[in-house]
Amino acid sequence: MEIEHKESAALVARDNRVRIVKGGTIGSTDKASATEWPTTDAYATYGSDIDLWGETWTVSDINSSGFGVAVSALGLGGGTASVDHIRITVYYLE
Repeated sequence: MEIEHKESAALVARDNRVRIVKGGTIGSTDKASATEWPTTDAYATYGSDIDLWGETWTVSDINSSGFGVAVSALGLGGGTASVDHIRITVYYLE
């Protein structure tokens, strides 16, 4: 999963929680990073091609409208934290 995000100035924001959503329920595995967000749009990567985020998956789980990601930012000071978009890539074996 990749999140394109930024902060409006230095020391404004970092991840608070980054979790997968399965069946409309937020998972318990937190992939949040302690790294401060950049001041220009940039991607941050969470997980990998073999990371299941502590879940067991079926095709219907992925195709469900209840599949996604939940993200929250921790404010470090005055300013704006922005998420441009989130991209989830699913790898599977047939």
